[in-house]
Amino acid sequence: MMGRAGRPQFDTYGIACVMVAEGKKSFYKNFLYQPFPVELCLKGRLCETVNAEIAIGTIQSLSDAVGYLSWTFYSRRVNKNPSFYGAKSGRAEDVGEFFLQSINETLKQLQHHACITTDQ
Repeated sequence: MMGRAGRPQFDTYGIACVMVAEGKKSFYKNFLYQPFPVELCLKGRLCETVNAEIAIGTIQSLSDAVGYLSWTFYSRRVNKNPSFYGAKSGRAEDVGEFFLQSINETLKQLQHHACITTDQ
């Protein structure tokens, strides 16, 4: 992780220092000009995320929850690398079905732990 903090009116660049074991040096050097994609761990934290969005009112229905997922970076990665996340393919129908299944599982877990109640 790197960034440029501080004085935008004076500093026009930032410096990053990457420290790796000698044996991994060439592996990481390859990615200076050809970066590898960033994959997410949201699926493992979906209960906490959805519960928080329900609590603040962003999600009030099943369709809200699926829509919420479709506007996240998670959605972009599922479309690009569906097998990594467990979707059948990157087709819109398959991704939508995957999100619906994920949300249903999440809501069941939240109900089981008495975090939410749902209307059928």
